[in-house]
Amino acid sequence: MSEIADIIQIGARNMQNFELLKKIGKAKGYKNKEQYVLLKRGFSNNFYEWTCAAGYLEQSGVPAEKILLCERGSRNHAAPYEVTLDFGMAIKAKLDTNYKVIIDPSHGSRHSSLVLPLTKAAIKMEMFDGLMIEVHPNPRGSVSDADQAVSVDCMDEFLTSIYGESNNYAS
Repeated sequence: MSEIADIIQIGARNMQNFELLKKIGKAKGYKNKEQYVLLKRGFSNNFYEWTCAAGYLEQSGVPAEKILLCERGSRNHAAPYEVTLDFGMAIKAKLDTNYKVIIDPSHGSRHSSLVLPLTKAAIKMEMFDGLMIEVHPNPRGSVSDADQAVSVDCMDEFLTSIYGESNNYAS
């Protein structure tokens, strides 16, 4: 994938796969240090473990400015499969590291009804470098992550309410 992708994602379950992390920057096809590497925080990993995992990426040759830390929620006591988006952890990562930080409110809640309110909160904080949101034309028909996906129409309405009619949501 490194030969064609603009971003390489290291999922939460691989955040502590140190052998993988050590090979990312050295991988055949890594785009001359131009690719971003998105590192999702593991379900139960603390700040130190998350940033040390990012350190393995740097040691492999990924420049710090190309590492995206992704806050995607931690397991909580509500149910075996429930997660809570941890804005405190994301803020600490933004303030205490040189990495970019993005928020994943879809995995950070696992409930579509919570995705847009969490998205709005992240936008209002005006400190994060991006969002990663599960959007699908027919969320109930989605093969994966159907419970946390929001519809394209719902996302469009939300973005219009935040940014206006410009349809230029990238800024």
